[in-house]
Amino acid sequence: MTLSLFALLFVACMIPFIVTDAIWLTFVTAPEFRATLGGIMRDTPNWAAALLFYGLYGVGLVLLVAGPAITQGTGLRMIFGLGFCLGLVAYGTYELTNMATLSAWTWKLVLLDTAWGAALTGFASTLGVWLVRSFGPVSGGPL
Repeated sequence: MTLSLFALLFVACMIPFIVTDAIWLTFVTAPEFRATLGGIMRDTPNWAAALLFYGLYGVGLVLLVAGPAITQGTGLRMIFGLGFCLGLVAYGTYELTNMATLSAWTWKLVLLDTAWGAALTGFASTLGVWLVRSFGPVSGGPL
């Protein structure tokens, strides 16, 4: 995969990921998390940490799902499934670690956020690959 293809896939996957996640976090999870976790939530996000998460997650999404899908010609249903699995593992790891270590964490938060992360990652990786493929033939030489 070339560096330009990596960058294109990163942008094509992460813009829908971030926009959709912002809507979800604002209107669905923030009220649930605030009701459950109360005073330990920040009033405003730590933007540096958020940007680092989205950057790191985007690199993983492209290297593990979108990039191989482009270079191997993977079908969209399989891309969704692979993205779903990546999200399930990543978000599930975070949620279950919180469940194991934080007394205020609940199974409802684990299930809600893990399902969201899996679906969002499947959606964003599928849409990103579809968008890049829509631009025309893609070559995937070495990075």
